[in-house]
Amino acid sequence: HCFPIKGKGTVMTGTVMSGTVSVGDTIELPDLSMERKVKSIQMFRRSVDNASQGDRCAVLVKDLNAKLVERGLVVSPNSVKKLYGAVALVRKVKYFQRPCHSNSKIHITIGHSTVVGTVTFFRGGRVERNGQGSGRKADTTSRVRYFERLEVRR
Repeated sequence: HCFPIKGKGTVMTGTVMSGTVSVGDTIELPDLSMERKVKSIQMFRRSVDNASQGDRCAVLVKDLNAKLVERGLVVSPNSVKKLYGAVALVRKVKYFQRPCHSNSKIHITIGHSTVVGTVTFFRGGRVERNGQGSGRKADTTSRVRYFERLEVRR
């Protein structure tokens, strides 16, 4: 939630997911590529000097248009890197019956952010579990083929 207070600034409310935030800290809004200084913090209508992981709080900053912030992340400066492209393993869900075409526009959601992106499908190569077994990595040395569309296997 985000709202302006005339003559004071803009209030952003939410939960501190990790770390701490203190009055005077510089915070970044990565979706807007802007940094602002924390003027004050409140928790349950009481002013506090800082908030830490798990705390629900309201942070007041100045020179921020509240209409630009619907929801999203507020982070320490330079702690979140922007992603402009990715290679991902995609499996089509069986309930989606139409073909998916390369160069289609799709919604991509990571965390609280959703953007519109363009998808390009490739087939071939290998995808295998990495050494820790928790993720996957693509073998980029294998040959891959571009596909105009991805069909549903039945």
